[in-house]
Amino acid sequence: VATTLDMDDPRRRALFARVQNSLGEQLSQGSTYDFERAQKSFQQSVAIKKELKPVDKPGLARAYGGLGRLYLFAARKIEDDSARRPLITRARTYFQEDVELCQDYGDVAGECQMHSHLGECEWLLGNADQAVSHYERSMELSQSAISNAFALLGLMKIALAEGGERLQRYAPRTLRFVEENTLAPFL
Repeated sequence: VATTLDMDDPRRRALFARVQNSLGEQLSQGSTYDFERAQKSFQQSVAIKKELKPVDKPGLARAYGGLGRLYLFAARKIEDDSARRPLITRARTYFQEDVELCQDYGDVAGECQMHSHLGECEWLLGNADQAVSHYERSMELSQSAISNAFALLGLMKIALAEGGERLQRYAPRTLRFVEENTLAPFL
């Protein structure tokens, strides 16, 4: 497709970058899953978005978030810690890029979501305190029940694994959340 478009036109390059990002998302899940093709699509999207002036910060953030999810979800499928660790580390880097962009252009919901993903990355890397910090930050930024639910799930996963003070702190908070909220539209 790219060879048939006038790629010197910035509008067409921007559109092509958006298409690549959408393709990357589609290839990241379900029956169309293809890690290598998804990675290539996201990376193409990032490269183009970085070149465009002005930079498409929301689009660039989405591409970095897509790359982060691609790596994190791939890592979840791997049992061997030494094989999955580099994938999680890479995911963390992409999520951090997304957070910085979200902060720069004021996307609170995007930043919230990325902090939950960063929390999972830190937990999987064995950094419980950093994971808790990210989940707590996600809770602070949250503007929806579903965002709170993701952060609380992460916090409870840590609390159940570690017990003690964390369990005493997060179990009542989670129960209150469940009593006060319904996630029916999301389930």
